[in-house]
Amino acid sequence: MKRTAQEKSQSPLAQSHQRAISTRTFGLAGGLFGLGILALNLVPQLKLHAVYAAPTPVAVYGIDADTNVLNWYGHKMFHRPHSWLNAGRPREIGSGWHMIAHALGGFRGDIFAIDWRGDLFFYEHQDPTRGAKSWSSWSGVPLEQNFGRFYWPHLLEKAPRYHVFSNPSRNILYGVQADGRLLAYRFRGFDQNNRGQWDTAWIGNNFAQYTAICALGQEILALSPLGHVDCFSHPFIVQHPTQKYRYIDIRRKVVKVSYHLIDQPNNGWYLDYESFFGLEYTLNSRHNVLYALTGNGELYRMDRPSRKSGSTIQVELVGVGFDRYRSVFISGNH
Repeated sequence: MKRTAQEKSQSPLAQSHQRAISTRTFGLAGGLFGLGILALNLVPQLKLHAVYAAPTPVAVYGIDADTNVLNWYGHKMFHRPHSWLNAGRPREIGSGWHMIAHALGGFRGDIFAIDWRGDLFFYEHQDPTRGAKSWSSWSGVPLEQNFGRFYWPHLLEKAPRYHVFSNPSRNILYGVQADGRLLAYRFRGFDQNNRGQWDTAWIGNNFAQYTAICALGQEILALSPLGHVDCFSHPFIVQHPTQKYRYIDIRRKVVKVSYHLIDQPNNGWYLDYESFFGLEYTLNSRHNVLYALTGNGELYRMDRPSRKSGSTIQVELVGVGFDRYRSVFISGNH
């Protein structure tokens, strides 16, 4: 849906204040997603800030479909009500992104950008917490040349798109081929010849059926056309058999776990979501947060609930107007 120039110029925060902030609470059958933020909505605001010690904001990026600039937003995910840095206005941190079709967020400003030919490039934004226009010399370095394999039309969609997602906190990328194979890529940095170093693995099958997928810690959440979310475990953190340390091994296959979200109220409201972003962070303990983007540009934040039967997932509208971007992604700053 096309919007006016005035609407485009407004920040997500300003636009969302023109509408009622909707908070929806859903019951879970058997729970979803694992241990959540305990009693998040029962703790008074002042105590909440004392417990969580002012974490850095979530960096939300968008490639403008009309101007081809890269914009940055800083979302203070623990604030109630929600708030943004820079009064919710975007900060332009890059231009000339017309060659990039889609992008994925990595750890602390790492960006993995796919051009229209399916080639993958690395960019490093050096100030993801404040949005300064600062880039490292690594930005623009080519990484891979075969990400076009993940560009195909879903059965329910007319136009092809990239079926890729990332674990921003671990610099792990995932891609789904048209045949349903799920591939994982772990970026390990650059060698002395400035070539990207990767671990690559085929970790699952039958993922072409899902309309949106995201990684959340060692779990993968997949949204089906029927409106329920299936949960898979990808146990890539491995204990060394003889030494006292753990390491990452993405070669382990995904396993579907028993708990998942089914029969949502409101006639499958999850069908509104076009994409999900999972964020794993560590403060006093390890927690996870979901962001979801709808086709009309609404951005929602979700707290990950517990697996306990009868627990709830709280969904809060935190911004609108993101339909101006052809690609939206987040960076794991935590």
